[in-house]
Amino acid sequence: MNTDEIKDIFLSLRFLRAEQLLLKKKAEENPHAEDILKKLGFVSNQIQRAELWMKLLSDDEAYVLKRHLVDGIDIGRIAIEYKERWGEEFTKTERTLRSYQRRAFKRIQCFEAQRGLQGTEITTDSD
Repeated sequence: MNTDEIKDIFLSLRFLRAEQLLLKKKAEENPHAEDILKKLGFVSNQIQRAELWMKLLSDDEAYVLKRHLVDGIDIGRIAIEYKERWGEEFTKTERTLRSYQRRAFKRIQCFEAQRGLQGTEITTDSD
């Protein structure tokens, strides 16, 4: 899995969560609609995959990915948030924040490569 594919999942995470809610409602109304159930399974899998990836990351890496890609906040504003939140002593430059993002992508890619070798699939709960 390349960086662009990982980035795309995080960028679409809010949309995926909204779509999941709509598909769950449609599936409740029509539990035998295979197309809806198939799409719901795919969407749920993408969400679960992103949530799993976030657990792999350091607090800084996860914070930057969430704020930048999921929430759509630019890196400059995230640097200001760091300064406000943790004080002058722990201020992060935009370069440092970008390096957190690069490290996060590398960590996720390594994890996905390991999973690919082991043939591990993410499964969704059937709640």
